[in-house]
Amino acid sequence: MRNFLFRHIYRWFRDHQLALISLIVFLIFLFGYIGLDRLYLSTPAVPRTFLDRIYGIFQILRLAPGLTLNNPSWELEITRWLAILLIGYSAFIVVAKLSSREIGLLTLKLGRDHVVICGLTKLGIFLAQKYSSEGTRVVMIGRSYEEILQPPQGVVVLKGNTPDSLLKDAQLARARLLLCVEDDDALNADLLGYAFEMIGKDNPNHLEVMVHIVDPILCNLIRAKLFRLGQKDVVKTEFFNVYYNAGRQLLRQHSPFPLDESSPPDIHILVVGVGRMGESLVVNIAKEWRMKYKDSGKKVTITLIDLEAKKRKESLVFYYPSLMNYADIHALDTDMQPSVLSDLSLQWEENGSIPVTIGYVCLSDTVLGLSAALILHEKLKGQRVPIIVRTQSDRGFTSLLSRMDFESETLPLIPFPQFPSDTETGDFIVTTREQIARAIHEEYLLLVKQEEITHPPAEISWNKLPVDMKEANRDQADDIIRKIGLIGCDIEQLTNWDDPIFQFTGEEIEHLAMQEHNRWMSERSSKGWQYAMKRDDKWKYHPSMVPWEDLPETEREKDRNAVRSLPAILFRVDLRIVRR
Repeated sequence: MRNFLFRHIYRWFRDHQLALISLIVFLIFLFGYIGLDRLYLSTPAVPRTFLDRIYGIFQILRLAPGLTLNNPSWELEITRWLAILLIGYSAFIVVAKLSSREIGLLTLKLGRDHVVICGLTKLGIFLAQKYSSEGTRVVMIGRSYEEILQPPQGVVVLKGNTPDSLLKDAQLARARLLLCVEDDDALNADLLGYAFEMIGKDNPNHLEVMVHIVDPILCNLIRAKLFRLGQKDVVKTEFFNVYYNAGRQLLRQHSPFPLDESSPPDIHILVVGVGRMGESLVVNIAKEWRMKYKDSGKKVTITLIDLEAKKRKESLVFYYPSLMNYADIHALDTDMQPSVLSDLSLQWEENGSIPVTIGYVCLSDTVLGLSAALILHEKLKGQRVPIIVRTQSDRGFTSLLSRMDFESETLPLIPFPQFPSDTETGDFIVTTREQIARAIHEEYLLLVKQEEITHPPAEISWNKLPVDMKEANRDQADDIIRKIGLIGCDIEQLTNWDDPIFQFTGEEIEHLAMQEHNRWMSERSSKGWQYAMKRDDKWKYHPSMVPWEDLPETEREKDRNAVRSLPAILFRVDLRIVRR
């Protein structure tokens, strides 16, 4: 509480420095002028002018002995003390500015559990702002950065081209989290290697490492291998890709599919900008179409507009062989400059395609993306087609778009900030473990919808789920590798969605269901839960806190369903079960 109060007081003084100095100067001149005016009026033998009074105030500010005051008035006493306060406060600010780096390094040596962010990038700055706003000490290391990417105040910044020495200066051994978020995958891999060398065989502070892999496909390959092998290193390491996560989040928030549509609708999706985020969006659209309308034989129509649209399409089809089984993809190579897009023809009916039903602008350049969105806004007027445009943050152009009344026009234009200020760091950095935990909950909600689970205690979305239930899903995700290994199976990357779905034998289902129940009981017992005939979440009583042999058949079936749903859960995150 004391540290929290100190941080808030420090931030208040830091944010109001100019106002405080201006107030002190104003009071000095006010009380000084009044005090000198009274002094000079009491000695009329020596006439004094306005400038003499101003000169006297400056003498007081200099703490000069040239002005001798006998029995000074209370106004002059206040003036002298304010002058001392002003000089001392200004000196403190100067010293703090000159030695902020040294002071920051000293606090790191004296404390623990800070966050080290490697990468003075847009992602790094965003994460630094989030952790700093949560009251966590942050140190950033990296090469030089653009002026527009200024780190937030209070963050220690170490710049240089020797990552190993910078990690030592950042007191990595005393940190709780290392984030490698450079824009270069090779550099992030080097940083991970330096971290392992520095920590060695001991990790007294339980350092965790999260590495951003810029290439989504490479990230999927690495995370699948790491998940299959399990965490064997002293330093717990996880990989993530913000573009892959942003594409999934974009689809959740602005889905192109109608709600509760049983028959496949006529949908034509326009994707402008097929970079990393655009690729993630296309893949997840096709996967969701497959999950909803696999047996219909129809496909979702997707048109790609990019400078290298055809090349991007070929790459996606190569990596996801079954993509074209569910998506009819058209690629249009064109420059993204406004002058070129303005001349682009969007007459879809001429080639037999259905009209566009929704558009996504996924360009990394916010200004260019807004230009493209406005051009589409004009071209598609009258069709009432929503256009979702990617922005960097929820400020600037995003704030401007939010104030515009597009809903009253023929076409809504909706911003999608990739780095929103109200996003929690845990929701932004979605690792493999987190993805599987969320997939477990999604599968649970699907079973509820199909009425295979009655009276569900958590029939709500992931974001509204209580923390303890989220942790329970994460614990269940951690145990998947162990259970799969018990029946001689592994987990690998899924690229062909039409590969045969893994099938457990009856004996395997029964054995793994018992293992799941034992894991659940152990996890609940560690948190103080006990057996009772009636469930009570407040007092941590549960009727299923009994051995497998004594468990009612209805409760056993829940554990069996948890096992049966494992292939579907892993499918959601591009993983699959294979026999050795």
